[in-house]
Amino acid sequence: MHALDLPLPADLDAPQIELALLLLEQEEARVDAEIADAIDAVAAVDDAHAALAALAPPLAAVHKALAPAQTAIDAASASAGAISARVRFLDREVAQVARARRLVRDTQRLQRRLAALREATAGLAGDGGDDVDVDIDIEAAAAIVHEYAAASPDADADAAAVLHSPFVRFVAAPEPPAAEIARTAAALVARVARMFDAAAASASTRDIGRCLRLFPLLGEDLRGLDAYARFLAATVADRARLSLDAGVSPANAYALRLTRLLEVAAAAIDATFPLVEAHYGRGRMARVIRHVHADVARRAADIVDQFADERHVTRRRAQMLRDEPPPAAALTDHDVQDIAATLAELALLLRQLATFTRYAESRAAPEVQALAAEGDATRDRILAADEPCDPATGLAADSPLAPRVAWLADAYGAFEAFFVARSVARAMALDDTDALAGWDAAALPTASISDGDDDRADADPAFVALTSSCVDDVFFVLRTALDRAVATQQPGAVDAVGRLATATLGSALVAPLEARALAPWSPGDAARQRRALVALNNLDLAAAYLPRTAEPLRERVAAEWLPGSPATATATAAVDAVAAFASRIAHACQRGRDHVALHAVKPRVRAALQHAYRDIKYVLSDEEFNDAQADNLFQKRFGRRLARLARRLRRHLAPANCAALLVAAAAALAADWERAIRQSKFNMLGALMFDADVRHVMRLFDAEAVAAGASAAAVRPLFARLLRMADVLAVEAAVVDDAAPASDDPAALTRAEVAALLANRVDLNDANH
Repeated sequence: MHALDLPLPADLDAPQIELALLLLEQEEARVDAEIADAIDAVAAVDDAHAALAALAPPLAAVHKALAPAQTAIDAASASAGAISARVRFLDREVAQVARARRLVRDTQRLQRRLAALREATAGLAGDGGDDVDVDIDIEAAAAIVHEYAAASPDADADAAAVLHSPFVRFVAAPEPPAAEIARTAAALVARVARMFDAAAASASTRDIGRCLRLFPLLGEDLRGLDAYARFLAATVADRARLSLDAGVSPANAYALRLTRLLEVAAAAIDATFPLVEAHYGRGRMARVIRHVHADVARRAADIVDQFADERHVTRRRAQMLRDEPPPAAALTDHDVQDIAATLAELALLLRQLATFTRYAESRAAPEVQALAAEGDATRDRILAADEPCDPATGLAADSPLAPRVAWLADAYGAFEAFFVARSVARAMALDDTDALAGWDAAALPTASISDGDDDRADADPAFVALTSSCVDDVFFVLRTALDRAVATQQPGAVDAVGRLATATLGSALVAPLEARALAPWSPGDAARQRRALVALNNLDLAAAYLPRTAEPLRERVAAEWLPGSPATATATAAVDAVAAFASRIAHACQRGRDHVALHAVKPRVRAALQHAYRDIKYVLSDEEFNDAQADNLFQKRFGRRLARLARRLRRHLAPANCAALLVAAAAALAADWERAIRQSKFNMLGALMFDADVRHVMRLFDAEAVAAGASAAAVRPLFARLLRMADVLAVEAAVVDDAAPASDDPAALTRAEVAALLANRVDLNDANH
């Protein structure tokens, strides 16, 4: 079918047909151009083909000329291969010769080594190794054994194989070198061990040092360390025993025995470090420390057991912990002295054991770290033991001292509790409150409006004792107990004694003193006032004593205990809890102050205000105002009464108590005065005089409070409302501010209060009418 006969699409339009024809023409033009280029290149290809054909004869001639050279090259290559094979053969022969030479050298060296070893140990075969007096060159023999052990095992094995070669003839089959050296080394080790025992028995430090050098050369460093550790432990025991043969005081014999044992052990360990490090290396001392520590722990445990039996600690402790303790008469002074001596010895035993344990750990831990730096294999080999050990220090984990230290701590707690309870009870029973000087008359007698202004009765006595003996005595007992507890370096003991101290303070000191301070007030009873005010002073003194008691304890814990340890944190927390009990004492003291202020100080202030207000008015004429400025009766009367009250408070109260009661007096005066002002009439001049009176009284209280040790800032805010009232009363016109007073201003007056005050201004009311 012709292309024109094909059916056309129905939607084909003329522009599309024209575009298709244009594209077809462009494609035909491109094809024609490529055909023309191909026709033009035919001539060039023919020329190149002709040139290549012309080169064929010269190339054939060159190939023919190179044929002999190629033959020579092939022959040279074959010769080079043969030469290379010969060179490789010669290299193998040279290596064999070098190996043979080395083998000969190693064999000769081994023979010389064996000969020297036999010569050095010639006496061992004859004496059976039992006579340490047989003269052998043991240092040389040990050096040979060490050299053999340090040499290359392959070289010695090859040399030994030569000696057993079928090409080597001997009269008798020789012993293998390794077996001979091992046998000789074993004999040498036994010989050195006997030498060490003989040297230890004779205390020959020179021979002991010689043996210590030989053990590692013979490959028995662990045996040497163990032997020296046993010798060191025995030496420590002998020296500790010899130092006490002269006799010790029976009161602290066991504490001295333990102290001497631990001191000698620590000195011996310190002196051993250079010797062990020189011959065995760093870290090896950990094994010696572990052995010495275990032996010392066993001996210390024996001392503790003997102490418990000799001092009858268990029986005494059971007696103290019974539900019904014996009466005071059942314990003689001798019994109490024995208990006190046992208590001191218990604390000293605990302290020495804790100190030595910490010392041993501090010396062993760096050694274990040095071993760990060499690898786990070395560490495990040096620290290998039958019993479990602490991985950080290498010391035995199951020490016989652990249960005994716990028992000592429990016994110490029971003894301390008994001794503190008895001593504090005795201190409270011997309190000298009723015998204090300067309390012959009532400190604060009945407050009366008609009291005279004669101050001669208030002349200061020569001396007034403000506090009694109970506070000093009780704090001496508790401070001694806390010092003893901190010295034990046992966190449980410090915590128990700290709780004992706070409980004792609360029940035996603070509660009785608080009861005395809160007893019903009797203005005319000098004895009752003395007990109340002295109790108040004692509470103030106790609140001040407690932080001063705790601070040296904190410093001692920081200086003597291990920094950052849980035990140190526990001890510090216990001391802080004791110091925090000061707030409880301060609360009791404040309750006593409030009681005295309510029943003794406030009535006197109220009476003084009433006495000062006799015939005083604040509606003044000009003449009356001038007379009041010249001679203010209110200020004189109140000033005398306040001075008398302040003198009596300063005379019989501690400064803090006196200052607190003066502040309470100022607060009571301000409240009473404010109520009186609301019921008084004023004019302008009277308001100015009232303002002058308030400021004068405020200055009086400032001076008395500062003299008592308080700050003026504690008094002045109490008069702020009175000064505001004086300002309101001194206005020239009755104007009430509609603005609400500030909610955070305690001295602010409400609008109702301002209106009520202005209603008391008679001159303003007359002007309004």
